[in-house]
Amino acid sequence: SAAWQLHAGMRIDRTRTSADPALANTNLYFAYQSTRSTAHTDTAPSANIRLSWKPSAHFELSASGGRTVRIPDPAERYFALKRAGSDWVGNPELLPTRNTGADLSAIWHFRMGSIRSTFFYQSLADWIALINQPRVAAQPGVMNAMARYYANADARLWGAELEFSYALIQRFFIAGNLSWVRGQKDIDPARHILSANLGEVPPLSS
Repeated sequence: SAAWQLHAGMRIDRTRTSADPALANTNLYFAYQSTRSTAHTDTAPSANIRLSWKPSAHFELSASGGRTVRIPDPAERYFALKRAGSDWVGNPELLPTRNTGADLSAIWHFRMGSIRSTFFYQSLADWIALINQPRVAAQPGVMNAMARYYANADARLWGAELEFSYALIQRFFIAGNLSWVRGQKDIDPARHILSANLGEVPPLSS
C-alpha cells in the first residue's frame, strides 16, 4: 500500500592499494609484522534494506539494516616512519572493516514543526585500532623496540539522536538536537589491545 515502502540495494567494490617496492621501508614491515608485502587487493560486497511505514501525512516510522565495508587506506597499510624512541608503521596485512548495522527512526510533523528520533547499533568486524606494537624480528637499521601500529579488532557502536524544529512565527524558527554515541572494542592482551574504548567517539552533545 502507499503507507508502506521498501528500498534495497547492493554493490561490489574491488580496490587495490600498493606502495612502491623501491621506496617502501619493508624492513620496518618485517620488524613489526614479519611481512614484506607492498600490495593488496580487496573485494568488498555491500548491501542495505529499508522499510518505512507512513500511516498519515504527520508520522513516519522506518527501520533499516545493511552492511558496508571500509578498505584500509594506504597510510594504514604502508606508512613506515623511523622515529626516535618509537617507530610509526603501517600493517600490510590489515583486513577491511565490515560494518553490519541497523537503525530505527521516527518522524513526527506537527503544525509548526517536527521531531525526529533515531536509534542505531553497529557491529564492526575488524575495526582498525591504533596500538603500541613490540618489535617481533630484528632488522638492519630498526633500533626501536616499539612502534605505533595498526591492528584489527572487533568493535561495536550504538547510540541515539533527537532533532527538533519549531516555527515561532512564519519566517523564524528554532532548531536543536541531542546525540549520544557509545563505542567499545574487544580487549586482546596477546595482540597488545589493552583498552576497550574506541578512539574519536564524540561525547554527549547538543
